Amino acid sequence: MAEAKGFFGDSGSELLFFFLILVVLFMPFGRC
Repeated sequence: MAEAKGFFGDSGSELLFFFLILVVLFMPFGRC
């Protein structure tokens, strides 16, 4: 968990990008 924390802490945009990917992946399921 420490590695992931440091990774996201190094660049805040990485977290936003990861969240965006989750939204795109779950969008089709939400529509169905």
